[in-house]
Amino acid sequence: MDVYLAGHDHDMEHLRKDGVEYVICGASGAELRKPGRTQPESIFHATTYGFAEFTIDDQRLAFRFYDADLHSLEDPEPVVRK
Repeated sequence: MDVYLAGHDHDMEHLRKDGVEYVICGASGAELRKPGRTQPESIFHATTYGFAEFTIDDQRLAFRFYDADLHSLEDPEPVVRK
């Protein structure tokens, strides 16, 4: 699996295109900005302060977005790819 991690975009977003997972998490300090437009590849997006938690081992990568109050922003389960 290929993953592209990025920050400093003032929002949180997960996109999937051509077998690549794009995870953008840049919502922890500066003024938030809404995405200019929702991409067809977008699986999730949020404009709130928060962070992403990643679990990575030899078999899988899993991640979940949380807001600043530690509430999960994706329901019901984190995104898991093998």
